[in-house]
Amino acid sequence: MYYKKIVGEDIYLSPMDYKNEVDVVTRWLNEDYDIAYNNSFYQTIFTNEKVFKLLEDWSNGDCALSIVTKDNDAFIGHISLFHYRKIENGATLGIYIDEAYRGKGYGKQAITLLLEYAFKTLNYNFIRIEVFAYNKKALALYRSLGFQDAGSYRRGKYHQGNYYDTMVLDILKEEFLKETNK
Repeated sequence: MYYKKIVGEDIYLSPMDYKNEVDVVTRWLNEDYDIAYNNSFYQTIFTNEKVFKLLEDWSNGDCALSIVTKDNDAFIGHISLFHYRKIENGATLGIYIDEAYRGKGYGKQAITLLLEYAFKTLNYNFIRIEVFAYNKKALALYRSLGFQDAGSYRRGKYHQGNYYDTMVLDILKEEFLKETNK
């Protein structure tokens, strides 16, 4: 069951219903090339049991939410804040969206909703995200939301015989609030 914790125009973010999401996420992690390849899941074989444990751990983390459409309550992805840094008061963002719902603005809306929640409700100072340098669409999306380049892990990702840089981007609370005029 989903709950409208954070509501946007077309979607809402709900506490995870991981017991009912296991089959879908197992398929994503094994069959959806973009999710597996762009989130470091490609080299792992995922069974339903492994995914259940993974989702259970995520749901007990800092802030893990399901992305759900408002019009038909369809589960379309996850978004989370993890690796909370108490002293610096910030966290890392992660997101993935079902292939059928990509390119429709749901990811941008979900990130914006979570940033607003993180900065206004949780009073975080920064949110960072790590993305592989070859994921040009993701980099463009994050930069369009106001994320700034903050460095990289050179050759930080090994995949199918090649090394790739892992780009680190971040956004500060005051930058987000200025960007959204809130």
